[in-house]
Amino acid sequence: MKKTIMYCWAFIFFLGCSKDEGVVEVPLSSENYILNFELPINGELIQGDIIDASKKIMFNTQNAELANLTPHITISSKSKISPSESSVQDFSSPIFYTVTAENGEERNYEVIVNDETVILTDENKLLSFKLNINGEEIIGLIDEEEKTVTFNVAGADLNNLTPTFEISEHATVNPGPGEAQNFNEIVSYTILASNGSPAVYRVIINNRPLSTKNNITFFSVRNGDTVSEAKIDEQSGIIWFDFGDLDRSHLTTEITIPEYATISPEIGDIQDFSNPVTYEVTAENGEKKEYRVIANFPRVERIGAFSNPAKFFVGATFNIQGAFMDADAPDAQIYLYDGSNKFPIEILETTNYENGLMRVFNVRGSIPELTPTNENYKVVYEANGIEVVSEFTVDIKQENAPLPLSVDKNQYGYNDELVMLGENLTTYIAIPAPNGSTYLMDPRGSQIQVNEEKTELRVVLDIRQLFPSYYLDPERETTIYILDAERRTGRTIKANFY
Repeated sequence: MKKTIMYCWAFIFFLGCSKDEGVVEVPLSSENYILNFELPINGELIQGDIIDASKKIMFNTQNAELANLTPHITISSKSKISPSESSVQDFSSPIFYTVTAENGEERNYEVIVNDETVILTDENKLLSFKLNINGEEIIGLIDEEEKTVTFNVAGADLNNLTPTFEISEHATVNPGPGEAQNFNEIVSYTILASNGSPAVYRVIINNRPLSTKNNITFFSVRNGDTVSEAKIDEQSGIIWFDFGDLDRSHLTTEITIPEYATISPEIGDIQDFSNPVTYEVTAENGEKKEYRVIANFPRVERIGAFSNPAKFFVGATFNIQGAFMDADAPDAQIYLYDGSNKFPIEILETTNYENGLMRVFNVRGSIPELTPTNENYKVVYEANGIEVVSEFTVDIKQENAPLPLSVDKNQYGYNDELVMLGENLTTYIAIPAPNGSTYLMDPRGSQIQVNEEKTELRVVLDIRQLFPSYYLDPERETTIYILDAERRTGRTIKANFY
């Protein structure tokens, strides 16, 4: 009987030992984290900011009702939380939660709701709006009625500009401060009042091209009551004004330039125009243009001739008239210019007179014998480093130039026949009369003829007005001009008329 009982105990002991050797123990979880914490505030579920290092859960709200809120909480698996997530809490003060892991380890969290009390208003105005454009801070013009912000700029790079602006207190704006925008197009900003009322402002930048204008459109000088308006030659860049023999050392300027352009020296500055003064005009885009302002600038204005355009044979004399064209100046010269070559004019006589602020010069000269035939000579005057070219052209012919050598009498009266000897003579002459008129005599209206050799000219002087006696004046020397059928002027010869 005892042996049987001992076998039973041995069997039981064997079975018990076998069971313990097959069991694997699983450690209890130590996870005790709040994974998510949300509060239903003002009808919206808001997620808190969980800071594990400080074991805080933070909310930032405005005008929230915090007295009776049931949180939505997610915690680690197998953990428990106290108070329970179904517990209604007053979050106007910090609330502490304890999360207990399966193994009993605890973690405490403090839930803090920072609620800002904001007065709800309908204020949603844009108070100021600035942009840094081309290195300059520009304030936009706000039209509250139209809800627009306007900028007027030129040649600006409007890509990637970050504005600075002010809005109503407690209002919010979208796009927000610090956000760069492309202002080549209209950019809209929506401002929400604290009560949710919106206002939309449109930012409009009128970006015109930079002006390229850099011309002077008006220039005058003044000395006391004396004013002289200048002439402007855009092609040469020369501005000139007449001031006669008056003092030019302290003149006040009045100048007009295009909008956005600048000028140096400045408008209104007192200048000494005893010598040329250089002005520089700068367009808005930086392009520059220079002008030389010259007082008493010489001009070659007209030439006396019987034809238009003026035509002459070599050897002919003529009168040139111009302003401040002093042929007697030490370095002065007057010449015919064909575009490449100069042919100096022989100066015979100069006279001048004052006409207001202008001094008018009359220069009588002759065309050199060796001047080549050319239809398009220009008359050029040079002095004091200034070169002036006539606007008119002169047609010069060398071939078959008339050469009067003599007349047959010492004096002539009305209806006398004048006999002239010479070379290449023509049947066209012109004779100035004492009354200031010049009478043309040719075969159409006068008794005039030339022999076949063109060495003898005969003409009946049947025009009473040619003779001084017609005006009861004494005898005088008269100049007879030899012309051709085109009224090209040749040499002259003298004869006494009574």
